[in-house]
Amino acid sequence: MKHLLPLFLAFLLGGTLPAQEIDAQYRPLITKRTADWCPNCGSWGWTFFHWLLEDNDDKAVIWAAHHSGSLATPASGAIADNFGGFSQPIFYLDETDLEVTSSNMGQKRTEVAQQVAVMAQQVPPAGLGMEAWIEDEVLHVNTRAEMLHEVQGTWRLGLYLVEKEHLAPQAGQSGEAVHKRLLRTAITDDIFGEVLTENGAQPGEVFSFTASLPLTDPNWTADNLIVVAVLWAAAGDHFVPRNAAQTDDFSMPTATTEVASEKWTIWPNPVGEVVRVRGPRPAAAGRVRMLDVWGRAVAAPVRSTGEGFAIDVRHLPEGMYVLEWEQDGRRMSRRVVVAR
Repeated sequence: MKHLLPLFLAFLLGGTLPAQEIDAQYRPLITKRTADWCPNCGSWGWTFFHWLLEDNDDKAVIWAAHHSGSLATPASGAIADNFGGFSQPIFYLDETDLEVTSSNMGQKRTEVAQQVAVMAQQVPPAGLGMEAWIEDEVLHVNTRAEMLHEVQGTWRLGLYLVEKEHLAPQAGQSGEAVHKRLLRTAITDDIFGEVLTENGAQPGEVFSFTASLPLTDPNWTADNLIVVAVLWAAAGDHFVPRNAAQTDDFSMPTATTEVASEKWTIWPNPVGEVVRVRGPRPAAAGRVRMLDVWGRAVAAPVRSTGEGFAIDVRHLPEGMYVLEWEQDGRRMSRRVVVAR
């Protein structure tokens, strides 16, 4: 049985950065709709899937969803059906059918790599962060979504268990075949995840929850598992992936230093012109910087005040930033939303 702790929402106006750091990079979801009885899935479709992994594994989340056959599960069937289609193999980049065939697969390989590279430069609707660990043969996942710009409608966050390799027959392959990135099950109770919001959200809103799953299958070992998170936007009777993340790091989470006890105050947040920081002791303005969602320092004039410092953000585009400064050799960070 899956276990899910209650979902909670917090608008982040202060506090420390969480253990599960937010990744603001947009990682599209690449799905192969497949079946173990399908000869084309095990011939040219098999080759194309391996090409996708070779070219895009560092910039996209890639999985194989069996819609029928002995490797199909409720989760893989629902995900495959969500994207539609009446044949196999079909390859989807997010929700778009790539229309790959045996005769155009070389051209499509190049096109997909180019599209994924472009998409990786975009800012997603929300950044995702998660940490996973295994204790007493139970998988635990802490996950977090932080909105990076305004969104409308219903949004969900799903968690999934993917096997790196699974040995099983495949039409088009001789003998036992090594199936890569096999979607096995949802970790959340609903296949399409927990509802984050049904009424949209603003930049800076944060959604977090913890899920767990007993590892009952002998193939589900730490060295053969990937946990995937998918941000879904509701679109009529189906869901559209809008960002994805994955991890195969199952080390126990470490405690974070509680910097909030330093009683630093940041206001206003969201901010339109000047954000001010006040603390228990003066901070050196020269050790203050603003970072964008990519972790790059941006120009923002800083001046010292009697009790802290002030940062002029009037020239910065609207969006999410990280304000970082040092105090007594310790690095402190707060998220700041620029909105006008």
